[in-house]
Amino acid sequence: MSDTITSEQRTTLRQQAQERIKQDLIPSFKEIRNFIVDQYLLATRTEVGVSSLPGGKPYYQACLKFHTTTDLTPQEIHDMGQKEVARIEKEVHKAWRNELLWLAAPIRIHSGKGRGSEVHKLEFSGETAVVKDQPVKPREKQQEAQTRSFPGETEI
Repeated sequence: MSDTITSEQRTTLRQQAQERIKQDLIPSFKEIRNFIVDQYLLATRTEVGVSSLPGGKPYYQACLKFHTTTDLTPQEIHDMGQKEVARIEKEVHKAWRNELLWLAAPIRIHSGKGRGSEVHKLEFSGETAVVKDQPVKPREKQQEAQTRSFPGETEI
């Protein structure tokens, strides 16, 4: 909150917000939940997709032809998509691994204890890079360590 709001005002605003949530928001969510469970779900079909309806398979095929301008079957399109996802994942994994390889040089990890930091090496196990438990000894340093921070990671 802003520094222009006093401690008493903050307390009051928090209490008012908690009361609004308790009186308005939570009952509304319960009402929505009850509607979904007691009415909506009871009125839904057990099958999913248009292909489960009478005439649904030809309709779905016509929709595919319209949107893809091909005569491929739903299964052929699905298989093509699966192959494309696998291809992209492989490329991303390769790029990720190449990015990690440059990190294999000694890195400086701030321990948060004391003033300094320790130099560690990354060790690869398959496609996973892990920090070795033991710091690199000074004589093992072959190049100046880089300071790296990893978004979302807690400093070690």
